[in-house]
Amino acid sequence: KAEQAAHGLAEFDDLQEQCIPPKPVPRLPPAPTHCWYWHKPESHGDAWVPYDYDQVMRLEGALKANEQSVVLHGDCGRQPSDSRHKLPDQRFPTYEVDFTQSGDGYCAVQRNQASKFCREVKRAPVESEEEALRVVPVFRQEYDKAQRTHQVELQEWEE
Repeated sequence: KAEQAAHGLAEFDDLQEQCIPPKPVPRLPPAPTHCWYWHKPESHGDAWVPYDYDQVMRLEGALKANEQSVVLHGDCGRQPSDSRHKLPDQRFPTYEVDFTQSGDGYCAVQRNQASKFCREVKRAPVESEEEALRVVPVFRQEYDKAQRTHQVELQEWEE
């Protein structure tokens, strides 16, 4: 009986080891390969304003899928756009980025769906994750948030 009990405990230990969940793997957001900008010539210095991370990823996805256009909702740095040109019942302005229109120095045109005002859009390569963290707005916040989540998951796993 002692031998059967010892064998039963060994089987229990084996089962317990099998029930240990795998070590969490970080789920970091993918680094953008390009930064996208909209043209704001009315500002001092003829500015090109970068799109936020989520918008960059939508633009890249639409371009790679050979879509002719993509619709974006206006915000900048997660702050609502100050544009007063909004479609009825919309919290943010709505823009269509049209990839079929391009010219010297730009690869698409952004059109406000309420005012029909157009702006040029350009795309520039990002050479590394470190550069993306610097130049693509909100990417660092998303990346840091994913790292914090991973740290919490690791702590829970180790307990």
